[in-house]
Amino acid sequence: DLGFDGFVMSDWGATHSTKAALLAGLNLEMPGGRYFGAPLAAAVASDPSLQPYVDDSAARILRSMTRIGLMDHPPRSGPFPYARDARDAKRIAENAAVLLKNEGGTLPLDRNAVRSIALIGWGVSPAPTFGGGSGWTQPGVSTSALDAFRTLLGSRVLIEHVYAQGIPFVTDDPTIDALSLAPRNARPGQHGLLRERFANPYLQGRPETRVDPYVDFNWEFPGGVDGDAYFAFSIRWSGTLTAPQTGWYMLGSDSPFGTRLTVDGRRLVDNWSATWRRPGAQSARVFLQSGKHYPIVFDFRGDAQYARLFWVPPAATQTPDIARAVAAARRADVAVVFAGDYETEGADRDTLALTGGQSRLIEAVAAANPHTVVVLNCGSAIAMGEWLDRVPAVLDMWYGGEESGAAAADLLFGMANPSGKLPITFPAYDDVVPARVSSGRTIVYREGRNVAYRWYDSRGTVPEFPFGYGLSYTSFILRNLRIASTMVKSGEPVTIEADVFNSGKRAGAEVVQLYVGFPAGAGEPPKQLKGFEKVALRPAESRHLVFTLAPSDLSTWQGRWQEATGTFTAMIGDSSQDLPLQSRFSVTP
Repeated sequence: DLGFDGFVMSDWGATHSTKAALLAGLNLEMPGGRYFGAPLAAAVASDPSLQPYVDDSAARILRSMTRIGLMDHPPRSGPFPYARDARDAKRIAENAAVLLKNEGGTLPLDRNAVRSIALIGWGVSPAPTFGGGSGWTQPGVSTSALDAFRTLLGSRVLIEHVYAQGIPFVTDDPTIDALSLAPRNARPGQHGLLRERFANPYLQGRPETRVDPYVDFNWEFPGGVDGDAYFAFSIRWSGTLTAPQTGWYMLGSDSPFGTRLTVDGRRLVDNWSATWRRPGAQSARVFLQSGKHYPIVFDFRGDAQYARLFWVPPAATQTPDIARAVAAARRADVAVVFAGDYETEGADRDTLALTGGQSRLIEAVAAANPHTVVVLNCGSAIAMGEWLDRVPAVLDMWYGGEESGAAAADLLFGMANPSGKLPITFPAYDDVVPARVSSGRTIVYREGRNVAYRWYDSRGTVPEFPFGYGLSYTSFILRNLRIASTMVKSGEPVTIEADVFNSGKRAGAEVVQLYVGFPAGAGEPPKQLKGFEKVALRPAESRHLVFTLAPSDLSTWQGRWQEATGTFTAMIGDSSQDLPLQSRFSVTP
């Protein structure tokens, strides 16, 4: 029905048959040829009727290669355009960022008025540019938010960077903070653990040494701990652990490879034989007394991926890193908390809320400084019901790529105007999400045709941030909705027009969205997105937009696609929940 003439490729390792997969429409198995290599040749030899399917697969692949020029202009190696790509990456990150909240015009920040700023959180440096798994790349250029702020503001503004509550990689528990750790023979005020890095996975030989303030490393991110990736080595971190409060703690480590954790001579974690196939997150319960210095040794070995020491302190404990963040926030004109998640194809999220104590961090910082801005680095929706009403501004950078830090700085200070819109719905809490785990590993999808924003509409539920939502530093007015013909015959297109006007004082871009409501008896969701256009406008500039609805846009699935007839509603606005322009049209048989 779509007229698709490309080819269909499997996910890695997702092919489980030869003949059945071929007949079902698979054209290319990846990786390698476990089922489509020699087994496919043997299947064709024994059953010549399969030959046309093989021919069709080859033709589809070759046609696609020819279409994009791989035959006439094969790839050539040469100098990689790092600088050009960095500029493009920054522009894309700025255009994709979504301004979720901006109470009282908190943003953009005024470079001439701000004298001190506290940058708080794991995402300040290095830049969390991507998620895990197949999202991994090694960028040639990468600017952290810390470096970008220093470049943008110079020495005139006091910038204080406070690491607090890192983004967990596997477990949801907070990282052990730097101020609770100290290396052996520590100098006054020195915190962290002594790191001994060995050039082999056996903790043998003469190590390179330094002091790491905490153990919360993802070597996939630019810079990492050593700047190398996928190289077998081992590390021993050692020193003392001091509990901020007396009570029972859960101490543990997470890593996809081997780890051992010993505290006060007691082996709490022994996962030394773990491999990537058996991730090594483990923990144990231990009683710690406040102020006592407990010897701690953490061993890690394997290819460079990630390693982290985490804990769960007694309830209501304010860990020293949060206390330090609060102190920095009180001293600063503005506090910016970088928070988010670390998503990967290899694991599901247990919650849409921020994990690792990040919500407690935001609440504490916001209580200390009313001028607190939250910057999110995330791969999907974040439920913010716990803390959203405590901060005046939230900017969602997603996983912003290699120049996400530079883009965040420009957006926060108004060098760029955020213009992204949410491609998904953000609920306030987990319990309003339609797809829920019912038992064990079973997820029940109960939306029917009301998928995503359509489900919230069908139930009259107002989410925290709706599909299509996003603020700007300027303002826009939508007006002059016009339908060329309010009565059309089935099979004819419908033309819908409207104007968008920049009524603010800054240049910016608006995404004008067209939704359509079907006739009542069609059995469709209340409304569905059928068109959108992003328009860049200078102050006082206007643009006339034209949307065309094809018969397929007005069709429903009834065992086959069939154009509905009756009265439709055209709705134009800037999100699925804000549609000020509405008019009706009819389709007759």
